[in-house]
Amino acid sequence: MKHTTFFLTGIMLFLVGVSGYAFGAFHFAYGGSAENSITANLIYPYGNHDYVDFWHENKNQIARIFNPFIEQFNNSGCIDHIYLRALIKQNGEIHKKSFELVGPGADDIDAAYALHSFVVNEISYVPVDVEFDAVETLINKKGDCSEKSVLLLSLLKARGIDAYVVEGNAHRYVFAKLDGVWVPIDATAKDFYFVYNAWDDEKLRSPYVSDIQSFIFDENIVLFNKDWCLST
Repeated sequence: MKHTTFFLTGIMLFLVGVSGYAFGAFHFAYGGSAENSITANLIYPYGNHDYVDFWHENKNQIARIFNPFIEQFNNSGCIDHIYLRALIKQNGEIHKKSFELVGPGADDIDAAYALHSFVVNEISYVPVDVEFDAVETLINKKGDCSEKSVLLLSLLKARGIDAYVVEGNAHRYVFAKLDGVWVPIDATAKDFYFVYNAWDDEKLRSPYVSDIQSFIFDENIVLFNKDWCLST
């Protein structure tokens, strides 16, 4: 009798859990998985909004928050990171994959969303000892926040979308310029808009904003946040 009761209780809890997840009732996070980064399991329900609706409804607010954030970075020219810039690749397999994933006539938001979905779903989150470049990550299908960000950036750049990898607080992510708006995109988070939604939460925001000086980079340049070089 005890075994039967325990079994039925377990079944009921499982069904409640599944139904809660399906209706977006849970908003949680956990880390430490070999498959995910610190943000990959955070779930934000959007009701009936799809990513395009959300973009048009929040585009102006995103611009007000993040355009000034990116504009604080400048080229003081005191330090370069050639090895980081060399990780970014736009030709060959990267270019082919970027147009394979979404057609040439796609809007910026459609292209960025499709490329982000590919990196999140097809590139496993696995810590690596040596940084892979974008092509190596595409081939190996694994990497941590750095590899995933470099690959996403390379795919975006191959489409002609301006973008940077951002060095946050021991975490790397991407800023892409979509329709003139700088949008933060975490290549390890399932939610395309996760950084935007997390920005007002001090705890969730902490991986993205360094307590010390930080920098952004693409294949051409490394830019430091304001006054970094003056302080060294």
